[in-house]
Amino acid sequence: MAEVKFVDVTIRDGQLCVWAANMTLGMMLKPAEYIDEVGFDAIECGWGNPEKNMPIHFEHPFDGYRLLKERLKKTPMRFHGGGLQSFKPGPSIMRSLGYRIAANIGASQTRISDPWNRVKVWERRSQDAKEAGLKHIINLAFSISPRHTDEYYAERARGAAALKPFRICLKDVDGLLTVERARTLVPLIMKNAPGIEFELHGHDTTGLGTSVALECVKLGILIINSTIPPLSYGGAQPSVHNLARNARSMGYDVNINEEPLKHVTEYWTAIAKEKGYPIGAPSEYDSRQYLHQMPGAMKGNLRRQLQEVGYEHKMEEVLDEAGRVKAELGHPIMITPLAQFVGVQAAMNIISGERYKEVSDHIILYALGRYGDEAITEMDQDVRAKILDRSQARKYEEEPADDRSIEELKKVSGGSHISDEELMFRLQVDDEMRNKLVTPSEYVVTGSPIVSLVQELTKTNNRRIHLTRPGMTLSMGRTKADAPGASVGG
Repeated sequence: MAEVKFVDVTIRDGQLCVWAANMTLGMMLKPAEYIDEVGFDAIECGWGNPEKNMPIHFEHPFDGYRLLKERLKKTPMRFHGGGLQSFKPGPSIMRSLGYRIAANIGASQTRISDPWNRVKVWERRSQDAKEAGLKHIINLAFSISPRHTDEYYAERARGAAALKPFRICLKDVDGLLTVERARTLVPLIMKNAPGIEFELHGHDTTGLGTSVALECVKLGILIINSTIPPLSYGGAQPSVHNLARNARSMGYDVNINEEPLKHVTEYWTAIAKEKGYPIGAPSEYDSRQYLHQMPGAMKGNLRRQLQEVGYEHKMEEVLDEAGRVKAELGHPIMITPLAQFVGVQAAMNIISGERYKEVSDHIILYALGRYGDEAITEMDQDVRAKILDRSQARKYEEEPADDRSIEELKKVSGGSHISDEELMFRLQVDDEMRNKLVTPSEYVVTGSPIVSLVQELTKTNNRRIHLTRPGMTLSMGRTKADAPGASVGG
């Protein structure tokens, strides 16, 4: 029977959804050598979360991913195109610069996205990726709205196929696919993109992720994005263990070895317990997901942000408001960065007590069409007028887009001799922050208190130590070879 392959997306999507982007680059390094032994079709990563890895953890992102690549000797390294965005808004060429940096680090593939599924944007980004030397995978993002019909997806599948990508990825970032919808959608898009290999990137936001993935396998999508516990489910992708076990029972060939992953699960579980991070678990079905359509990672970040400002108790109201905002903004597909814009605006509407009284700069730029000209025509025009009726909007409207080339940017940023990485830093990171960055190192789990105690006691010069407390006895002594030994009884 046909072979089912798996792409590992744990260190990018899994940790974003379950740990709210709190995985450091150092936490990725030790598991990489084990993940490399499994036989994944690719291992996906990204820039992580520069807003945390740099100002909080002071990790040099490019050095970190070079170290990661050194540990991936067998498995192709994939950088997700969404993760190749610059650290903050900048010249339009920044994404192309990101592709070049990723390829130089050692990536061989990238997934490219556009939140409106615009063929013209796919074409431009595909060309940038190919020029950088990356195989490009076009994300065909799924959504549910009056706009996202069968005709819509047939047309966009034909447009993607015409660009002759390495693959097309059916991207269900909001976890909206059901088994029934997969049975109508998958044959449709595959028929309109003949000869192109497909893969599935789905999220377990409604608890349907595993059943949808297995149905897609039956329908002919034989490459599935998966994660490793404890960073599976919880809004992330299903566990590779579950998917592989079910695919085998269905009669498919699954040529991966999950045995090395026990070390990865133990390591990340220890970190979760040490840091108080969540352990991913299958989501309960929640029909409201089909109303607000907020991605799992975005919901986790939104809850954390509300908690920081004392409004966590407003989370359900914010989700309800997000559904209204999404409709008023023209039903954008809830992927980066538009999902963040919708979520933040919903929170601002609830916290301020008046809808669109306060708006973010991103929402202003959205209404001006800077994140896709479809927004201009698809938005509720009364809402658009209210957003743009402020001085900041008029200022942005007058500012021309920065369309300088990489070569032009280098000339004004230090000279044509500077590297792509240096240019990225000079455009995006101030010198004070740059000087604080260090090369990431493997994160060391402190371990349980008893292990830490034993480790410290072995450093003393005492020949014998005996400790007792209710329920436990600890005896330590040096052997004849003058090496410490210990025994613990309970």
